[in-house]
Amino acid sequence: MNRVSSWEITSPLSLMTGYAFGSRHMTMRVSMRITALNPQQLNRVCHWLRESVGISPDIQQRQNNAEQSLDVFLNILYQFQQAQGFPLCESGIHQALPSGEVRLFIPVHRGAFALLANLFQCVVQIFNEVLQGKISAQMAGELKNISTAMQRFAPATGNIRSFMAAAFAEGIPLQRLPGMAILYGQGTRGRLLDSSLTDRTPGIACQQARNKPVASEILRVYGLPVQAHKVADNIPAALAAAETIGYPVVVKPVDLDRGEGVAADLRTPQQVKEACQTALSLSKHLMIEKHFYGRDYRITVLDGRVIWCVERVPGGVMGDGVSTITQLTDQLNRDPERSDNSYSPLKILQLDDEALTLLAQEGMTTESVPSAGQFIRLRRISNITRGGVPVAVTDQIHPDNRRLAERAAAVLRLDFAGVDLLIPDIRKSWRESGAAICEVNAQPTIGNYTAAHLYGEILRHMLQGNGRIPLILVGGKNSGEYARDIGRALAAAGYSSGVYDGQDITINGEHAEALAADVFTAGRLLVMDPSVGAVVLALTDASVAERGLPFQRYDVLVTDSAFAAENQALLDMILPACDGRIQSLNGHEDFHGLAAGVVVSEASAFHAEDVVALLQDCPGLDVS
Repeated sequence: MNRVSSWEITSPLSLMTGYAFGSRHMTMRVSMRITALNPQQLNRVCHWLRESVGISPDIQQRQNNAEQSLDVFLNILYQFQQAQGFPLCESGIHQALPSGEVRLFIPVHRGAFALLANLFQCVVQIFNEVLQGKISAQMAGELKNISTAMQRFAPATGNIRSFMAAAFAEGIPLQRLPGMAILYGQGTRGRLLDSSLTDRTPGIACQQARNKPVASEILRVYGLPVQAHKVADNIPAALAAAETIGYPVVVKPVDLDRGEGVAADLRTPQQVKEACQTALSLSKHLMIEKHFYGRDYRITVLDGRVIWCVERVPGGVMGDGVSTITQLTDQLNRDPERSDNSYSPLKILQLDDEALTLLAQEGMTTESVPSAGQFIRLRRISNITRGGVPVAVTDQIHPDNRRLAERAAAVLRLDFAGVDLLIPDIRKSWRESGAAICEVNAQPTIGNYTAAHLYGEILRHMLQGNGRIPLILVGGKNSGEYARDIGRALAAAGYSSGVYDGQDITINGEHAEALAADVFTAGRLLVMDPSVGAVVLALTDASVAERGLPFQRYDVLVTDSAFAAENQALLDMILPACDGRIQSLNGHEDFHGLAAGVVVSEASAFHAEDVVALLQDCPGLDVS
């Protein structure tokens, strides 16, 4: 046989919408013939990618050059997708085939299959070109075009991406639904989130919180500290409102979040006019509010309890007695945590008109040299999106201030809220120092800079653990009958069971108003059904072998020796996803090899109650 001198795709690129070989993502499946790259060639590919598109693939030391080449190849695809905002938790799987080919299973984000296929072919070409001695310049342009196109499919907010990443890290199953919502957990333990908006946030409460004047009036009715305000629809009305309230004032769009269009500490009619021009370009209605001098805190409240607090330090620079403000700003923006990327924890700070105005108020210019330790504020508001920096202060909150934030969320009927509090010092009671609630956000951004750990903690709180329900697969001649028997045993044990026996879907023994053409479809709808507390699937058709499992992990597999012997390829695919037990009926000599790391119980006969008892020893089922 002639030695292969290139990477050659030998099968169509196909999408597996289910989960295979223990992967927690849907995957692109493809077979290839490859030529191993030597370490020098792999280093060259990685250096080129670093210089061309800014990704740095990992090179793990391997004795086998072919396996090392495949590892790097998959890692390139993984890191490229991660860089576009796709929250993937694994790089993929490669398998050697008896033919000498390899089969790859590559994680793909929903909706991006065609673009991943383009990326895959592009990276194949890069590997082939490095084998020939040179990577063409046009490849960088192709990768950048793919990057731009992929970003359209990335999660719309950093919250979504971070919650998804936390779910993967915590072993929490998730399912993206049409629209923006994501189902975390399964069945009766599942919860919906749209960014940080939950399925238990009342629609009325959300509408009230998003309308700033309405929210402020509600807080005032309940005796909470808010500033005087007026609503205006044009600049003359805004100027009149500012005169009535008294300077300094704040201008806010009525219906926008994340500090968009907000300008604070406005001291003159001209400043108000300029702020209104900006705000009216974003919204038809403005809120003119009395400015409150204090430090800016975001207090996060979940289910009536403060879980986190940060001080939002406004965008600015700290003097060193030597550098100009321009130089200090350049130094600040070199922080790797700062970029204009929507997922970056900190944002670039620009010396724009707002910064120049604030400098002029202090008698300074961009070439002024602040003294050592002198903080120069370059933003009127402290939002992170405007260059601010969050500093965690949860352990410093005075109990009165904690209760104030919890009450603000409660009176607005919000289960999850970000309360923005202006107060001179969070360590002192608002009753003594004075304070103002400037906003209550019904869909708060949490952020990764100080609070990355919160995403997993919030999910586990909402789901009371990892959100998984018992999932049982049944294979063999009598799988439909066995599945029904297990469903009855689950009901006797107190579970609300959903069963697919190969023909019908039943929930708690009643025929469900749902249609399913195959095992995969039935399994997917049952695991998402909010009335189902455990699922039993009879493996009666080839849909799982073709599409993968309808869920990322499961707990028990019940099968007999004949099914195991006849379906080794299927078992190879689904056994890595088993977190619990295999109930082997009548034994099977190859089971222990197929199910490495999984406990195999052998039985001479089927007993449904014994299968249900196995759930007690399944480590994947977690109720905290």
